Amino acid sequence: MARNLYGYSPETIEAFGREIEELYNRTKAKVGVEDLKIMQDLDRYSRYFDITGRALIHLSPEPVTYMAGIGLLAAHFVMEFTNGHNILHGHYDDIPDNGHINSRDFRWDNTMDETDWKFEHHVCHHPFTNIDGKDHDYGYLYYRISARQEWQPRHAFQIAALMAMPGIMTYYMPGYIATARAFFENRAPLTWKTYGPAVMSVSQALGRDYLLYPLLAGPLFPKVFLGNMMARVLAGAHLMYMLVFEHHGADIPLVDEPENESKYEFYLRQVLTSRNYHVPEWYERLLMGSINTHMEHHLFPDLPFNRLMDVSGEVAAICKKYDVPYKKTSVWEAFVDLISEGLNQSLPTKPGESALSLLLNPVELIGRIADGAKKSWLPLLTGNSNTAFSGAIVEKVVMLSSDVAAITLTNPWPEARFHPGQYISVNMESLGRKETRQYSITRFTPQTISIAVRKIEGGKVSPQMHALKPGSSVELVGKIKGDFTLDVADKNILFVAGGVGLTPILAMLENLESDQDAVLIYFNRGAEHVLFKADLEKLTKAKRVRVFHVLDSDADGRYSLQNIRRHAPDFESRAIYTCAPQVMLELFEKDLASVGFDMQRYHTERFVAKQAPKLPKSGVTHTVRFLNSRKDVELDENETLLSAIEAAGIVIPTGCRAGMCKACSVQLDSGATDKHKKGFQGLITTCNTYPRSAVDLWV
Repeated sequence: MARNLYGYSPETIEAFGREIEELYNRTKAKVGVEDLKIMQDLDRYSRYFDITGRALIHLSPEPVTYMAGIGLLAAHFVMEFTNGHNILHGHYDDIPDNGHINSRDFRWDNTMDETDWKFEHHVCHHPFTNIDGKDHDYGYLYYRISARQEWQPRHAFQIAALMAMPGIMTYYMPGYIATARAFFENRAPLTWKTYGPAVMSVSQALGRDYLLYPLLAGPLFPKVFLGNMMARVLAGAHLMYMLVFEHHGADIPLVDEPENESKYEFYLRQVLTSRNYHVPEWYERLLMGSINTHMEHHLFPDLPFNRLMDVSGEVAAICKKYDVPYKKTSVWEAFVDLISEGLNQSLPTKPGESALSLLLNPVELIGRIADGAKKSWLPLLTGNSNTAFSGAIVEKVVMLSSDVAAITLTNPWPEARFHPGQYISVNMESLGRKETRQYSITRFTPQTISIAVRKIEGGKVSPQMHALKPGSSVELVGKIKGDFTLDVADKNILFVAGGVGLTPILAMLENLESDQDAVLIYFNRGAEHVLFKADLEKLTKAKRVRVFHVLDSDADGRYSLQNIRRHAPDFESRAIYTCAPQVMLELFEKDLASVGFDMQRYHTERFVAKQAPKLPKSGVTHTVRFLNSRKDVELDENETLLSAIEAAGIVIPTGCRAGMCKACSVQLDSGATDKHKKGFQGLITTCNTYPRSAVDLWV
């Protein structure tokens, strides 16, 4: 049965997500030169504020103009972040003649290193917003805002630290993003690789503001030093309320990591974990950018801020339609909410418990403080828990037919969220190299994962799989994957399976909703090759699905469109899910095309994925830049990104080299590929992806 997520049914999430997606598509199509001009103007204003503010700080004859200079310089520091936040997101990368207003060339007047910030923000924060143990921006590695976070002694002082944040923002944030990145990459933080870029950025900015410019002022050194410092503090206060308040508060949840999160579930999480502010429009445009339309920014991170402002009313209306809270408060309300929650969590409270009730129980309070004092006073080392390989133990092997074995493995991911139809990837050693194969999951529990494997004579992996015994160990690549999953919006469904192609479909049949009507047409060579007979009979008796067997030995056996019509005369009005041998799929797809079937309602899983073809070089090359390794490679359009990674001498996990096991996935930061338009930021499989422009990868 499909479960609710955050209290919303799958149908509601689907409908909500579709409307959000449609709004995005309409808005993205409008982005162009006018959006670039707005950002170019803001970039120019920032430079004006910088020059004018510094001039007034140096030359002001009285306090009013001196304070005006401090305000203008503070506005410059704020705008450098808000403008840079949008530019480094790649909002303007694919607009012609963008000059330096692009994510590769833009350099901001900020103490945070651009590369560190892009990684922490794009790779760590946006995909994992408010996910416990993944999004370090929740608490910024210091604050405890939820009782779900472990209490440590430093939390007793967090309100004082919060009040001091405007004064230390300039220094804290560069160190924070460097540390968060190191934790996410599972490497030791206390190295020059981690903090070198931050030290250089801070030294450059502060050396200029607190040494160079004051020295140039001669006897006015103290005046210029103080003015620059006050501008930094003012900017720090502004940035603090923009950054710290928007994902924290009593009504903003810290959530568990949702396994196999769909894009519509992703949209819902972004809205539930963000808030916007009530501020004047001029102020929002000049000094906040997309930081104020924060819900919209997390829904559509590649849209310019002015477009987010345009659609905010529509997003609010969609949220209201589906009873999704659209949180918009004053800055003061957000501040009070954060301080109140921060005070409550400064003591070792448990979920649902107030600090006052704990104070009234001093014995319990002292015991918890003593327990917490035994733990680290340092930030929790909660890095990326996604490892490339996992181990599983064989629990049972049962022969379903002469050439198909059902194998039950221990589940290395008991908390995983499984979508029926998904698969696991298995590594086996063959002739001195590891071979990877994908097997659909027939049954999933927190304790075990079951698959079915057909033995292929002369095969590299399947004979070894059949030789497994209880107690044998198996190496799994990545985690549960697969997009061949059942859409809860499909109410009338035709399943077509051939042989072992029943495996992903069986899991779907067993998880049908009560309002879904299903027909299964199952093709086999003979009765002895029918798999999971007892399971199918049980489903038929429960009237959850009508099952029709078509055998080669029957007079009217083998695949034909006539057999499809005979058993499912209304197939043209049904959504179709099919998994079968390639020849049968090709015949079926040809027949569907001949009757004008809407292929948007056709979903298929194939037995074998084709590896990326080795194409002759085109002569057109693009620069592939590896942001972590700080290396560049020139790559032909007809060579895969994985070949560039290997050419650079960078080692990453690989598996099937066909894009199925996802072992070679890395984060695309910017650029276009044969599968992704410019503006996309996310994980891509490098073994079957080709560059179509300069590409930046986090590897």
